[in-house]
Amino acid sequence: FWPGMQSVETYLGDLHAMVDSGGSLAYVNPAVVVHDLRQVSLEISEDQLGMVSSVLLSGDTSLLRFLERAVPLQDKTFVKTKENLFIFLDEYITLLGKRVQDYALEIKKTCINVFRREQSNTVQQATFAPIIKLIKLKLHVLQDAQLLGVKDMATLFIREYTCGKSAQTVKANMLHLLGYLCEVFPAEMYEHAVQLLQIFLDSLQKQFKAPKPDMKIIYGSIKGMTSLLVNFSGDFLSNPKNIQRLYGYIGLALDPLDHTTRYEIPKEACRFIATHAYLIKEYLTEDAERMYSRLFKLCTHKNKKVRYAAYPALKAFFMQVSNELVSANRSHESNTRTFKFFMQKFFALQEGEAGGVNEVSIGIVGFGQFAAPIQMFLGAYELKKLLNKLFLLSEKYVCA
Repeated sequence: FWPGMQSVETYLGDLHAMVDSGGSLAYVNPAVVVHDLRQVSLEISEDQLGMVSSVLLSGDTSLLRFLERAVPLQDKTFVKTKENLFIFLDEYITLLGKRVQDYALEIKKTCINVFRREQSNTVQQATFAPIIKLIKLKLHVLQDAQLLGVKDMATLFIREYTCGKSAQTVKANMLHLLGYLCEVFPAEMYEHAVQLLQIFLDSLQKQFKAPKPDMKIIYGSIKGMTSLLVNFSGDFLSNPKNIQRLYGYIGLALDPLDHTTRYEIPKEACRFIATHAYLIKEYLTEDAERMYSRLFKLCTHKNKKVRYAAYPALKAFFMQVSNELVSANRSHESNTRTFKFFMQKFFALQEGEAGGVNEVSIGIVGFGQFAAPIQMFLGAYELKKLLNKLFLLSEKYVCA
């Protein structure tokens, strides 16, 4: 018998005792209980996971049962307790991984029930992460969209977003989850796709035109749109105005404020380009100089996570522009002008005129992606000569 098991049962018993007493017990500090419960539960061995999970996630004294029973308790201490318990639940799902299978439907049910009944925005917000985490695990039991209740979730969150009075942070999570449901369950979300596409675009338009844009809504809209377009790009492409609008919003999202220390929006905009550059290829090419400047700035940003998000976007951008330059979609003069711009940039980067190793690597990637335009504009001999030069340059940096 593992001694810590008794501690887990005791902590859960204390939490339920607080609900029984109406929210306060002299000998129980809920913040301390949650802290200790989290510490004990997240530091267990593989052999103890099954035993702890059976107590935490099932039965009348479980964590899930407590979260539902505690909904009426709305004083600040209890609101924070519930919020922290949902954060812990998300962490515990990560720890369990695929082993959460037996409890997945009950966890999802608890999250939805608490969302429906809870008054606190912070607690409502915390209910989304466990649901998204469960779906991302691709558990067998959650592949059944009917069992998971995908259509009911879609109806609930669309109604709450359009008609409810939830805080913007909660609405941002709704957009994220609705988009993700479109990505994972396209058949069940088909009837909502056009409506959601319009919701995402209208939300972005409203925020970018607002005197004080809500960054959470922008982030949720772009993230949701990135997921939605995985399966529903046809509806998007059928209306050229959609493409123009979204390209404008993505461009704005790529420009972080100089004084900001949070970069979720430009990172998500980069993820959109990395995933869906093909959908906006004409705009990327026509606006190539400005887009290159934006992405290059992010690829050389001081923040490592921003750089990590920007590189795939830059590569996807190069690929689409390169394809457009060898197509018949633009005039020869326009293509020549764009081609010369990039050749000048790549040669400057290759020679190390614009910085260090990161900048040189961008130049190498650029030349590689532009192989077809180089052959078309300069000929096969020049392409071969350039690729040999790049090989030697790459070898130099690898050996260094």
